[in-house]
Amino acid sequence: MSISCGVAGTTLTITNAAQALGLRACPTYTGSIAVATSYQGDLGIFGVKHITESLGASDAPMLTTFESMDLESIGSSLSASSLTAIANISFPALQSVPVLTLSNLGPVLSAVNFTSMNGGNITFQQTWIENFDAASFQPTTLDNLVITQNHELDLVDLPSLTGSVGSIIISQNAGSPNVNLSNVNAVPDTLFLNQLSSVDLTSIGDAGSVSISQSSITDLTLPELSTVDTLAVNNNPVLNTLSLPQLQTISGTPNTTDPALSIANNTLLAGEITLPAVTSIAGNAAIVGSFYTVSLPQLASFSSAMTLQSTQDINSTCQYFSGMSSDSPSGGKLVPGGIDCIFPGSAPPPVVKENSFKYVGAAIGAILGFIIILAAVVGFVLRARHRRRAREIEAQKEKARNMRKHEKDRMRARRWPGYGDPRTGRGGYV
Repeated sequence: MSISCGVAGTTLTITNAAQALGLRACPTYTGSIAVATSYQGDLGIFGVKHITESLGASDAPMLTTFESMDLESIGSSLSASSLTAIANISFPALQSVPVLTLSNLGPVLSAVNFTSMNGGNITFQQTWIENFDAASFQPTTLDNLVITQNHELDLVDLPSLTGSVGSIIISQNAGSPNVNLSNVNAVPDTLFLNQLSSVDLTSIGDAGSVSISQSSITDLTLPELSTVDTLAVNNNPVLNTLSLPQLQTISGTPNTTDPALSIANNTLLAGEITLPAVTSIAGNAAIVGSFYTVSLPQLASFSSAMTLQSTQDINSTCQYFSGMSSDSPSGGKLVPGGIDCIFPGSAPPPVVKENSFKYVGAAIGAILGFIIILAAVVGFVLRARHRRRAREIEAQKEKARNMRKHEKDRMRARRWPGYGDPRTGRGGYV
């Protein structure tokens, strides 16, 4: 029996174990390999070290094991999805695959093994796995990491992961995992963390959009974070400590009305909210909660508007940012877009934006000018209409006079024959 080692652009569908064993003679398989939906039992791919395109198993309800002890690289993707009876997924020698997707796997699966993998994009969702740690993965680099909607996930522990990771999304995992990403130093696109018990981001220095929300974190400390595009720390009910000692720049996101800085509805985050090193915020800022004061002592550049809302009296903070306090920055221009303060008791006077009176005066002048011009036009139209009506009335009177004269002449002609005949010299009716 001859063995084919594939053709580029084609897919081999494996229907039984004997067919998979036949691939042992192919150290490199050209093309893609897929597992038939009707496959039953364990599937091992042995002898193959490289697959040039993709490897996948999907919607195979009777597949119980999906593994390869020898496979080192896959050119495109590895996927395992909608496998309700799967108990083991293991590729311990796999070092390189651009996309790895594990999705909608049944409750029998308790662990996976990709301990040699580096780089690529990992998506890990809707499984019953409890730990995503060194026993499953030990990557030193990744392009993107997405871990969402897992039913019992307790731990994401990846201390081996270093350097820059494009995006990290860990969200809606029912177990509220503890997360350790302590050696990641940059997330240039999106860092979205939701429903966590704790998080260690000790080394992260630069990030794009950062959001940490709906978590039971008590202490959020990012000691090295210095620049972000946007920062949102919202709806964390037991958060009582927020420390961002090195954060300097919040650069904002163009073409959006979303706040560049949002710290809101963290019930226990009381007292002072301080960002001691922030020098610039490009965009709106919204801080909502139970705080007494907000401190931004180094803030020198703020391009938009600020909203401060607290259950406590924050009048002094509002006075400071609105430029009406003795220690406000010179000119009171710290918040050029205006400040909206909401708190119990008397609100501070509204902040009038720079040059507001000039613009109001110009508007009033323009309105008055328009009224004058409109009055002149209306007067001209009314006068013209009046003259035309007068001419019409005079014409009607003249017509009536002529008709009366004409009728008189007719009556005289009946009474006096020859009236109006030039030969008799009587009257003017002809």
